[in-house]
Amino acid sequence: MNKYEHDRIERVFNWVQRKLNTKYNLIFEQFNAEKDLYVSKDTHLCVERSSRDTEDPDSFIIYFDITNTKIRSFKILKQDAFHELTHVINWMKRDIFEETLSHIKSNPIKKGLRKRFYDADEAATYLMERAVGPFIIKGYRKDD
Repeated sequence: MNKYEHDRIERVFNWVQRKLNTKYNLIFEQFNAEKDLYVSKDTHLCVERSSRDTEDPDSFIIYFDITNTKIRSFKILKQDAFHELTHVINWMKRDIFEETLSHIKSNPIKKGLRKRFYDADEAATYLMERAVGPFIIKGYRKDD
């Protein structure tokens, strides 16, 4: 693990959390987007619920790909961290949705609902980012 990049990513998330007045327990782990099958190769940050699941609803793992994060400025990383923390803030919806899906027997229906939900969730995240981002981060980009 690259300690410098790990600490840099942690500092970025701590900065954004202070601005948002949130206190999530974030665990930072390096990953390789080239080798990970569920993310695109240009993914630099992603968030998942920690293995503590709903027993500790404020714990999340932030995965970062050093190949992609090391070339990003601190300002851009703050915007990226804000995006990931927007997902975290709304994670309870995901928990409820996934629990609801567990009662549906048909896998094709589950798959269709899951795609629609996560597409809508991502769209809502972008809308919230664009609406709130300029109040959190000076010079926030609205066009990505």
